Amino acid sequence: MDPKTKRVLIYVGAGCGVLTLAVCCVAAAGMYYCKASWDDTDQAAKAFVLDLRKGDGEGAYGRTTASYKKAHGLAAFRARLDEAPAFTHHTSAIITQHFFQPGAVLLGGMLSTHDGTVPFHVELEKEEDGRWGVADFGRGLATPH
Repeated sequence: MDPKTKRVLIYVGAGCGVLTLAVCCVAAAGMYYCKASWDDTDQAAKAFVLDLRKGDGEGAYGRTTASYKKAHGLAAFRARLDEAPAFTHHTSAIITQHFFQPGAVLLGGMLSTHDGTVPFHVELEKEEDGRWGVADFGRGLATPH
């Protein structure tokens, strides 16, 4: 093989190797970021639902966003829970849906109760302090808007 052709093949091979490595690094960084966001939102939603299961309505209300609190007082929050007893009388909760939107995440899943399973959703928004707060919740699976 001609030395000039050999050198071109080496450069092309090295360039492809470097490009492949760069693409893999970018993909890994993106997956790490998504995993970290996924974990944070799951923990926020699970803490909210766990507070409700423990009967700590004030603790769960404290996990809502400032805009939710402005629109709904604690009495309205408790009245909403009375309309959806699965939130306060479930034995376990599993999150099965994740819909990411800029600054917000919509999660959906199932609450296990003594009468069966009930679908639920929790919408989270990123607060100014960086924490994820509950902006809305209810029965029914998550439906992105």
